[in-house]
Amino acid sequence: MRFILLIIIFSLSNKLSEAQISNQIPDITVWDGAALQKQRLLISKYVEQDPGKTTVYVKFSKNSTVQKIESLETFWGNYESEFKDDGNYAESIYKVITDNVGKVVAIFEIPVRGGDSEISFEHYFDQNGNTFCFRIEADAYTADDHLVETISEYYTKEFKRITNEHKLVNGKGQTLDRSKYASILEFINIPYKPVSNFQLLIKRLGINKENLITNASDNYQIFRNAGFKVKCPCTLKVNSTFIQMMKGQNKSVIGAYICPENEDNPEYGVINNINIYDEGDSYAKISPSSYAYFEKKYLEEYASQLGANGITYKYSIYKGVTALEYSFDQMGLPTKAIMFLKNKKSYLIQVGTRYNLTSKFNSLKSSFDFL
Repeated sequence: MRFILLIIIFSLSNKLSEAQISNQIPDITVWDGAALQKQRLLISKYVEQDPGKTTVYVKFSKNSTVQKIESLETFWGNYESEFKDDGNYAESIYKVITDNVGKVVAIFEIPVRGGDSEISFEHYFDQNGNTFCFRIEADAYTADDHLVETISEYYTKEFKRITNEHKLVNGKGQTLDRSKYASILEFINIPYKPVSNFQLLIKRLGINKENLITNASDNYQIFRNAGFKVKCPCTLKVNSTFIQMMKGQNKSVIGAYICPENEDNPEYGVINNINIYDEGDSYAKISPSSYAYFEKKYLEEYASQLGANGITYKYSIYKGVTALEYSFDQMGLPTKAIMFLKNKKSYLIQVGTRYNLTSKFNSLKSSFDFL
């Protein structure tokens, strides 16, 4: 009988993976200026990496109505004919950024202005919806340069200011003397009062909260060739390296998928794995009446190998069949896995993380289903 004990070794000591940044934002654990700045930069990077998590709204002049739009490019392309000609002017653009569990992590308010200048009022939120950073970013252009002025304030959970930053740079990132550009950047002094939490802000902006809750975790990732679907906080990708390694060992892999979350953060980093193997050759050698016995011995041998490696395990019932669940460390990374046989295939679902491991593992495991 072919026995497969899968322990994929990764290390989070410096960086989880070279793969793309995940779509999950960890909560704030340290409330000081440096940590909060790092959190804001993490959200900014997240927005750049996955613009699909940004929902755009427009506030119009008629009755101050707020309307969700598909894209700014399409909106501005139709603006003159569909809105402005009717006297319904766009007053502000709202960009609402959510993470993969549907929580709002930032809202940008951008007043519609004429000319070559733009200003953005940005609130950043923790996982409880409290404002930890308020930032103003103003962009303006001179005859030969691009100016970017930013004012950032960071707050405690009680919305007491910890620190602030004020910067003016050009298009090359070089710091500039503001006194030379004061008249050009005068518009940054527009009165604006930040608010302490997400609820107060959407109320002020006139955004319907119900329209914001597009819980991304409700969306299955579907793998038709491998015959399953699953809800995962990051996008599962084919693990080509692992598949090639298994081919070298004459293992028949139906599918191998992996995705890292927060790979630059050892404390919150996560590795998700789902691997499926074809056991058809083994079943072909026995009669159907012996399938149950074969599966029982398969699991017993798997359990024996786990025990021999000092790995604790337990039997459970999963998807109507007997399964093995076990816990181990991948070079110091706590990991949970479940292995089972079904439809002449062996399956392994595995999650490794130092943060909320049981919850993350149970979430991935419970969402897995067959097509």
